[in-house]
Amino acid sequence: FALNFQIVFMGFLVCLACGVIGNFVVARRLALVGDAISHSVLPGIAVAFLLSASVSVPAMFLGAALAGVLTTLLIEFIHRKSRVKPDAAIGIVFTTLFAAGVVIISQWVNKVHLDADCVLYGEIGLIPLHESIVAGGLSLGPRPLVVMGVVTVLDVVLVVVFYRQLLVTSFDPGLARSLGMPVNVVHYGLMVALAFTIVAAFEAVGVVLVIAMLIFPAVTAGFFFERLPALLWSTVPLAFLYALGGFH
Repeated sequence: FALNFQIVFMGFLVCLACGVIGNFVVARRLALVGDAISHSVLPGIAVAFLLSASVSVPAMFLGAALAGVLTTLLIEFIHRKSRVKPDAAIGIVFTTLFAAGVVIISQWVNKVHLDADCVLYGEIGLIPLHESIVAGGLSLGPRPLVVMGVVTVLDVVLVVVFYRQLLVTSFDPGLARSLGMPVNVVHYGLMVALAFTIVAAFEAVGVVLVIAMLIFPAVTAGFFFERLPALLWSTVPLAFLYALGGFH
């Protein structure tokens, strides 16, 4: 029972974290940017490993965050400095960066356990087999579960603290600027949080399924509610249903 609970709980945390961030991603019509970031963090992780010579969580998260921000900057640069439309710019950036990540892994880190298949597909069933994190003599649980839990809590706290800024900049950037809100800072902050969430979910669901977790809660709740607070609260029961249904 304990092992099954850890698997379901990991699925719940992934769905909840992705759903909370995904509501703002969908509201900003950036679902494809989320797809781009989920693929382009691969070179960030690979380069972080090459520079740090370890697969430590801080190094992986830092590499992923930088890759996520770089992806956003490149998409906007290509769109603004050329005739390329936003959707085409997204396709150019994420396929190029993802290909670069695959090349780096295959050429320089192919002899270590940094496997592209793990990044692509994940394996939530193996979560209970990871080493446990111990604090004060108390076992907190498998490392991926603890990391995902921390990221989920941070996502929820950030949304609560910066809810007003996220709300206004998502639906009316012009009004946000007139109110003196740092629109670009909020945007890139959201992209960093998105990158962190995606990396934390890698070992469970990989970059393919994480896209569904970013989009499905917001879109499903949108059939029943229109106001953002209701959409955010709906993420909790939907995350539970997705995790339990996915487990079965």
